[in-house]
Amino acid sequence: MCAITAVTAQSTTEVRDWVALEPRMVVAQIETVADDMSVAAVKTGMLANKAIVRAVAEVVRRRGLPHLVVDPVMVAKGGQRLLDKGAERAYVELLFPCATLVTPNWPRQRPCSGAACEPSTTCATLRALSTR
Repeated sequence: MCAITAVTAQSTTEVRDWVALEPRMVVAQIETVADDMSVAAVKTGMLANKAIVRAVAEVVRRRGLPHLVVDPVMVAKGGQRLLDKGAERAYVELLFPCATLVTPNWPRQRPCSGAACEPSTTCATLRALSTR
């Protein structure tokens, strides 16, 4: 099952536009699925803005949803932003601490960590940021 957080207008080469759903609708989708069946794990994708990141973090904590994998989708392959700038800190402060695993694509790790990191230090950098 999945919860839709945003709708994109995209082709194989670009994202032309996107619109985020209201956070309450994202939460309603998550809670509806969690009420219907046992949740073994949760994985995020494009969360679009700070309000959705905050809402997802709150519902994960409140419901005790297990094994959260956070894939911070921030930039499309073609370079288009898929996340409001203000949401980057929300990932680090609110969602990363709930995560079992954080899986940014290598080019996307810089907005999370605030610096270009070598592959061997990225995980430690992101972990340290999430515990501040």
